[in-house]
Amino acid sequence: MDNEKIQHKAGMVKYMSFIIWTLLLILPALIDFVISVNLNEMIIVLKASLWILLPFAFIYFINYYLIIPRTLLVNKKKWFFICNIIPVLIVTFIALSLLYQGSPLVKGNPNATTGLIMVVSISSISSFAIAIGGAVAFRYSVYWSEMRMKKQEEEQKKSEAELAWLKNQLNPHFLFNTLNNISSLIQIDPDEAQESISQLSDLLRYALYDSNVPKMPLSDEINFMKNYIRLMQLRCPERTDIQVKMECPPENPKILPLLYITLIENAFKHGLSNNRDSFIHIRLGQENKKLIFTIKNSYFPKSANNHSGSGIGLENLRRRLELVYPKQYELITEQRDEIYFAQLILNI
Repeated sequence: MDNEKIQHKAGMVKYMSFIIWTLLLILPALIDFVISVNLNEMIIVLKASLWILLPFAFIYFINYYLIIPRTLLVNKKKWFFICNIIPVLIVTFIALSLLYQGSPLVKGNPNATTGLIMVVSISSISSFAIAIGGAVAFRYSVYWSEMRMKKQEEEQKKSEAELAWLKNQLNPHFLFNTLNNISSLIQIDPDEAQESISQLSDLLRYALYDSNVPKMPLSDEINFMKNYIRLMQLRCPERTDIQVKMECPPENPKILPLLYITLIENAFKHGLSNNRDSFIHIRLGQENKKLIFTIKNSYFPKSANNHSGSGIGLENLRRRLELVYPKQYELITEQRDEIYFAQLILNI
């Protein structure tokens, strides 16, 4: 249940209290009017209902808004009973006094007085207990809904902070790998390297600023990936086969920024060889409401003393997916003989 649903439920419970008390007040008068079709009698019944319900409504709402929040909800059960006994006894005493003054059966008849006091007291206290129980049930329902909403908000803030931390790791990681490529290119073709630095500036602007939102349109991500791949191709050996096919669905769904860059980086990091045929094949498309990103590349594991890259990429990616797309994704990364296969499937 998300925050909006929990908040809606809490609001409905609050309104339900007023609706129930309003129905208890007007239903007897409406029933009387349907039977007698007499407006004056309906008003009399309405006034009588008001006087009968008023003490119980008073006990209910003083519990709901005042006593319960300051006693039960802060684990002061003793004070809850003390705070309820006093108003219940006062209201019961007032009701008995009014009854005694208004009933001719009671005056001058001690036996009737004793019996009536017991009946009225027991029925009043029982009715007040029901009103108090209803207030406790409704107030706790709102309290638990608010606690769930607060917990979800805290979890959401924690997730957002973790996502920001993961992205702060991703951006330097991306910059580090790209600078390594340009550094190698400077020795081969300085003019091309200068152009690459300009391209890198555009890529970093997107990575650091433009993508600083929860989700980006897929078309923007595709443009970013194509520009990045174009930059990476500048240092590819001649015997490298690069194939890229990325299609954006017509609805142009929004996805987590920089979602695929780790898989592309890994392909260029491990899929190139200076003296052997190598390839990187990248495909992105939609199938049956699923966004499927696939990379196949030749696999040339780096030596242990090769520190190009920090190794946080895939772990970072999996954590970001788990935070943003729980149970809505499938990530496959595996070596198949001399081919490395990676596939990310998202439900959209």
